[in-house]
Amino acid sequence: VCREPVPKPLLDVRQMMNETNLDLGQSDNRSTRRKMSVLFFRLAMAMADELDQVHFDDSRWMLNLRNALQVKEIRERLTAVNELCEFSWAAVGKKGKRLKRKEKASELLLGIDDDKDNNDLVRTVSEAVFVDGKITCSFKTLLMMSDPDRELYETAAAPLRRIMQRSLDLTGGKPLEYAYAWVLAVESSVRGSLFADEDDHQSFNFKCSAIDTDHRLFEDKDEKSLKMNLKDWLQRDTLYLVKEGNGYTTHYLCDLFFLTKNREIVLVDVTGLDNVDKVTKKVDNHVGFMRDIAGNEKMAQEFEWRSVVLAPGLKGKDTVEVPKEARKSIRVIQGRAARGYLRGLQQMYRYTRQFEDEEDEEGKEDG
Repeated sequence: VCREPVPKPLLDVRQMMNETNLDLGQSDNRSTRRKMSVLFFRLAMAMADELDQVHFDDSRWMLNLRNALQVKEIRERLTAVNELCEFSWAAVGKKGKRLKRKEKASELLLGIDDDKDNNDLVRTVSEAVFVDGKITCSFKTLLMMSDPDRELYETAAAPLRRIMQRSLDLTGGKPLEYAYAWVLAVESSVRGSLFADEDDHQSFNFKCSAIDTDHRLFEDKDEKSLKMNLKDWLQRDTLYLVKEGNGYTTHYLCDLFFLTKNREIVLVDVTGLDNVDKVTKKVDNHVGFMRDIAGNEKMAQEFEWRSVVLAPGLKGKDTVEVPKEARKSIRVIQGRAARGYLRGLQQMYRYTRQFEDEEDEEGKEDG
């Protein structure tokens, strides 16, 4: 008799497809390979809902999967398989969908320790899984929950929930920005600080209670000119997800920002790039900005300025250096360390082949 709850492993779609003679295909294109890895993850989540049919080759779900995999052109094949997954993911983004109230949902998003103190909590979770040595829930389950003790959990998850059904690539662009926004908002609400894992930097004193999607740091028409009225609207308890689209251009330098209790404005630049030179160019932009802000007497006096560049797509062997004179203001968090800040959501990187050499070097598996 098993007296202690045992979280299940994540479904290994690649192994399942190999054993049933199914093949998603191969590609030398880096962007296509990344989309393929995310599609494996989406399939895993969809198949978890259809396990009663997955075991039977003649089931309607498996026949639809086989038909999708017969599409010749690789990109069209990915689209066909993604459409098959969309039905399973539709409930996640459905407007007005009633979410399952779950006590300590926030702690599960961040990951809890596997010890006896948490046994009672794990027993109440039907989709408990191990991710990076912590117990969390499946990606889909996390999106479908709300935390009765922390309304922020639901509001911070909303942007990602809305985009999940149609988005093929979760490891870049808006989905990645929204994933970080959700986790960072909840983590700061629970722990009262952010980026405390960095040994060479102090954490930021910030406790979030709201998420805002209606503001920009820079002028709408002159994207590199800071707004001069920041003191009029910046709140210390709010994580800002920059306003873009619908007539607004891509926001300069950052995707998220917040004001700490120590009068620091922290710019968070999220990138799915896996090219060290391109990430270095982004860092150079932050270095230039910090140099310019030092010459802006008004802004330099009112606030301290900091930047965090999150680059989860870089491999362990890749290193982006920050110039010595800028290290107090700018930190780059990359590879496994950056994925770690996604907490339970880092499970979406499970099938990303580009990290295999890194995982082999470190002697452990991600997620």
